Amino acid sequence: MAIWLYLYFAIVSPGNTPPAIRLEASAARVDAGTADLSGGSARLTLDTAGLGVLAWTPGDLDPVRYPILYFAFRGPLPANFPVVFWKFADTGQDLSHYRVPGATRASHWLSLSASPEWRDRPVELGFIFKGRPGQQVTLESVQLLPLTPGHLVRAILADWL
Repeated sequence: MAIWLYLYFAIVSPGNTPPAIRLEASAARVDAGTADLSGGSARLTLDTAGLGVLAWTPGDLDPVRYPILYFAFRGPLPANFPVVFWKFADTGQDLSHYRVPGATRASHWLSLSASPEWRDRPVELGFIFKGRPGQQVTLESVQLLPLTPGHLVRAILADWL
């Protein structure tokens, strides 16, 4: 029964939901490390201190309508857990952040609405990677997803698995 409920909510979603917002690799800004942003994915090489930072300007994003962040890696996984960060226009240089819990997997579904800091309209969203100098991390996909039963179930299950 639980499997059928999961499949129902994973496939069925309301017809008036907004589309997913895909943060394209080509639009990313590299704040630490070096990156190849061509070919649809972001291949980041960590700097001599073992740090890499990718950031996007998500545009006019309503965090209430887009509370779920999905991202996926290709190839070797980062050695350490990435940190997701975001910044609001009214906070100056202060960043809110969320350390990805659990083991690093090929893909992650995060319910950012669980963070009380996911509010207002973020002017920047990004990832901080820490590892060994020269390590490569390939971020294949980054999407902000609307709240649908399927997305919510996937984010909740991702926390448990």
